[in-house]
Amino acid sequence: MYQKSLFSKNIQEMKKIKKTDFDSIIIAGGKGTRLNSTLNNPKVLINLKKNTTLLDVLIDNFKRYKVSSATILAGQNAHVIEKYCNKIKNKNLKIEIIKEQKLLGTAGCLSKLNYNNLQNDLLIIFGDILTNFDISLFYKKHFSSNADVTIFSHPSSHLMDSDILDIDDKNIVKNILFKPHKKDMISNNLSMAGIFFIKKKLLKLIPKNKKFDVPQLIKKAINKKKKITPFYVHENWIDVGSKETLVKLDKSYKKYFNNIK
Repeated sequence: MYQKSLFSKNIQEMKKIKKTDFDSIIIAGGKGTRLNSTLNNPKVLINLKKNTTLLDVLIDNFKRYKVSSATILAGQNAHVIEKYCNKIKNKNLKIEIIKEQKLLGTAGCLSKLNYNNLQNDLLIIFGDILTNFDISLFYKKHFSSNADVTIFSHPSSHLMDSDILDIDDKNIVKNILFKPHKKDMISNNLSMAGIFFIKKKLLKLIPKNKKFDVPQLIKKAINKKKKITPFYVHENWIDVGSKETLVKLDKSYKKYFNNIK
């Protein structure tokens, strides 16, 4: 079982780290297959309340932690996202939108980035995640542990529909158990929360022009003996990718995210 207390270990030391050089990437190219006809706009533009979308929450969080630029990897609705971003343009945050002509998955799309122009670390965020997480603390954990990948992680109540992290006694991810699972195969309930810090060198593990997802990339990195660590969620977090979540979203937003303006 994961130990909740581990997330707070060495927090005081992490707060002393000043380095904040990374690129921020939002993955927004999915088709929203779990939502089917429920969704008219890209998931990242789901309305949470009047004049507030998932993208607004992400952008506000970027501003809060002084992130200066972000890249959105978008699919067929790239023009809709671009139009929205132009409307909310802010001089303190530069947004670049890259359209995928062919959907290559949550990791395959990263091959569209200009490798030579990237910082050493990439913050990857799935566009259907609603959270007010502390970007600075998450990065400091990644940087201080010298990890190749740091995975934003949470205890899942939907084990059969989650990719589960297998953690050793040194708090290192030694395996990923892909869904669906057999109950007797699961030793803990810790799953990925759709946010990652990844060293850019790992982009070289992504196959060319082939559908490839982040869990597969992490699995490949584990097989290559790269260092993978979890970072335990201690902020509010919701996966907004299902119909059930959308039905409850208004109440959940007000209850758990009333500090988001």
